[in-house]
Amino acid sequence: MLVRWLGLFLCVGLGCGPQVAFESDSESGAGTGDGSGPTAGSDAGDAGGTDSDGSQGTIDAPSTCGDGFVDPGEACDSGGASDVCNEFCQRPGSLLNEIIVGGCGGQAVLGDALGNVVVLEHRCIGGTNTWSTQVTKLNSAGATQWSHQWEDPETQYASAQDLAVDPVGTVVYSGRARHALGSVSSDEYAWTRALDPNGALLWTNEDTEGPGSDRGAYGADIDAAGGIYIASHRTVSAVLRRLDADGTLLWTRETPLNDGYPNTTFVGAGPSSEAVLLFSRIQDNDRVTALQAYDALGDLLWESTINLSAGGRDVPKSIQVGTDGSIYVAGGFEDLESFRNTAFIAKLTGGGEVDWIWEHDVAGGAQDLAVDAEGNVFACIDVDEDPENEFVLILRLTESGDVQWSSMLVQEPPLGYHCHIGLTADENVVVTTTTADHETWLGWFAR
Repeated sequence: MLVRWLGLFLCVGLGCGPQVAFESDSESGAGTGDGSGPTAGSDAGDAGGTDSDGSQGTIDAPSTCGDGFVDPGEACDSGGASDVCNEFCQRPGSLLNEIIVGGCGGQAVLGDALGNVVVLEHRCIGGTNTWSTQVTKLNSAGATQWSHQWEDPETQYASAQDLAVDPVGTVVYSGRARHALGSVSSDEYAWTRALDPNGALLWTNEDTEGPGSDRGAYGADIDAAGGIYIASHRTVSAVLRRLDADGTLLWTRETPLNDGYPNTTFVGAGPSSEAVLLFSRIQDNDRVTALQAYDALGDLLWESTINLSAGGRDVPKSIQVGTDGSIYVAGGFEDLESFRNTAFIAKLTGGGEVDWIWEHDVAGGAQDLAVDAEGNVFACIDVDEDPENEFVLILRLTESGDVQWSSMLVQEPPLGYHCHIGLTADENVVVTTTTADHETWLGWFAR
């Protein structure tokens, strides 16, 4: 399956760099922190630089890009149309490679320190309406190294939700499952599993506390010391659990959801082994984005909220903590009068104060984000204007919240159910999403 990459032309196999226009969107900058920041205008809907005269900004690759020699204007040149040194030899936001992984829908994607890519997927079970889980590891060229499948042995059902990879390549992933068929909530549990770098199972952990309570794990992250944080929910509460490297539970913290959405519970681990729990809850009749930070011992450091909907619904979807401790949140919010959705990306200080908020008025929400060592933000947005206008918007923001580039992915039938984004070892962008045929699509993009 080939994705039509709107407004972008990739020259393949001809020894030339892709001729790509991209939108710099200089008018869309950082917000004021109160939800009133600039919203990307209608020209952002033309992401990928559909302006053919280049007035939105084009970067011309050197004519010698890809010839194998470092020429003036190039930082390096390894040769070929898919030059691995792309800051000069590839257009920012250009599609470098794409494959169908073989699962039943991408749920998370991350690069490891060796240049490999790990994808968390649903795996369809033939002839049934249930899911199992699949973790697939691919090398930088997209060749599968291994694939690991699992489902609850009693029900043949499990739903994968999030993924984390430590510096040596250990994979930790989490989700929800049932020990019995039907809808008996007491049989539902949150699970976490770990695989070694070769795909062999290391350990499993289940949260079955609180009998009679719905449970599911939606977030996973690993701190610099190897501590594992799992964000999950029980019927009326958001839960943060810390495990050690062998899966032993160290502590659990629980906070009321107050009728917030249980499947918006995520976690980001910081450079000092702190963890920030992200969830939605009702506060003063508004469904707000809530954050709680904990240290490695489980002590509460601070609490903060972001209320963008002002009477509507905030739906947080992703959280990352940068190398400097800054916190980044992606999601969407809905106006209850117009029922219009707005995607948002917010940056907070390590103490939970809002630094800036970027908003984009679009029928969808920011589904996921990744942050590099310099604080640049890469995000993907599912856009669903109508059944005939569905696509994935990928963008890069500077550390101050200005849009550097954006790319639009369009495919018939529509591509873009729950997109997810990560960074490779060289900090290029990798995106996974689900096709209309319920396949796992994976694409690599120049940063």
